[in-house]
Amino acid sequence: MEIIKFIRSLEDLLYEVMTWLLFYPRTFWRVLVHPQSVAARALADLDDQAATRFAGLVSPPLFLMLTILLAHGVEIEIHDNVLALLGQSAWCSA
Repeated sequence: MEIIKFIRSLEDLLYEVMTWLLFYPRTFWRVLVHPQSVAARALADLDDQAATRFAGLVSPPLFLMLTILLAHGVEIEIHDNVLALLGQSAWCSA
């Protein structure tokens, strides 16, 4: 029975990650284009039931976390590329 619970929880995790991949770009675009309407909708959705809360969008705390992780990944990649162009390694001091 434990293996079935593990498989179901793995399935739920996979479903959540796939919805993040679908809804994150939509939420990001809406925040860029119409930030005030997204903020108003988020405030209105806080009073809704948990099942219908933030339907079609990523929840604000998760959106913030994913955006920070994405920005950090871009920063690391840019930093490594700049160091490679300059002919330095990431471990050299100056």
